[in-house]
Amino acid sequence: MEIGDVNRSESSEVMKEDGVDLFSHLPDNVINIIFEFLPMKDSIQMCILSKRLSHLLMLIPNLEFKDRLLQATTDEKRKEFVGIVDKFLENRDGAIRSFRLLFSPGSYISCVDCWIIILMRCGVRELDLDFLSDQQGHYELPSCLFNNEALTVLKLRSSIFTPPSVPAVSSLL
Repeated sequence: MEIGDVNRSESSEVMKEDGVDLFSHLPDNVINIIFEFLPMKDSIQMCILSKRLSHLLMLIPNLEFKDRLLQATTDEKRKEFVGIVDKFLENRDGAIRSFRLLFSPGSYISCVDCWIIILMRCGVRELDLDFLSDQQGHYELPSCLFNNEALTVLKLRSSIFTPPSVPAVSSLL
């Protein structure tokens, strides 16, 4: 049984032994290691189940945001989605190992630029961006992306990748 398949009361019973919440009594560093291997949705559910763990929500290292309605979304839903991602990234306490975004940004493309700047400052190692062929064309990556030495994996869909120009070898000699 997966955590996502269980409702709140069932999850509480699964995590308890003799009325004691075993997971919540683990040290924070052990819980953070467990979160590294869980999907973001499951980590969030675990934090919601325990008031003691709620502060760990902003330490989840692998972030995934999917606009569920994708291209059929209304501007109001898009704005709500942007607000969620904004709040989550602005309140980050820890490093971000991976970030995955499935989104059709429409008029919110400047928000995506801001998110990428935040991700670069957080030392993101893996970045997966899928803009689902937005009606406005492809997304052009901001230049700050190319200055991040921590980034080891970059996956792009419906994006324009224009690396910075490299000076000719003869001009360096």
